[in-house]
Amino acid sequence: MQKRWLLLGTAVMVTGMLLLSVTVATAAHQQVIKVGKKGEVMLSEETQVSDLTLKAGHYQMQHRVDGSDHMIHFTEINGIHNPSASGGPTSEAHPGEVTCRLEPMSAKAKQTAVTMSTEGGVRRITRIEIAGENVAHVF
Repeated sequence: MQKRWLLLGTAVMVTGMLLLSVTVATAAHQQVIKVGKKGEVMLSEETQVSDLTLKAGHYQMQHRVDGSDHMIHFTEINGIHNPSASGGPTSEAHPGEVTCRLEPMSAKAKQTAVTMSTEGGVRRITRIEIAGENVAHVF
């Protein structure tokens, strides 16, 4: 009878230790999402991102959250590559924003990177990594 209690106690203790180690391992893999930084991209030709068409130009991109939706907002920056423009660069045009899904990265992006593809002759943005964030924005 004592052996049964000893075996039962050992089994309970081992199960508890296993659950604790799974909990600790899960907590170690959780990461805080770093978003809200701004990145810039220069487009040399008309480009699609989801259902948004961006004309050639210089854009600022910023991640935005609305409830459970994640979006990238695009703002066109005018005058940045035109030295004769008075007053310097201005953020005037807001062509829009598109929803994205987040893909965790193992470390913060060191620089802003935009991945593009060409489908049926149309240039398309498929992924954006913004410097300082630890997630990629996938379309």
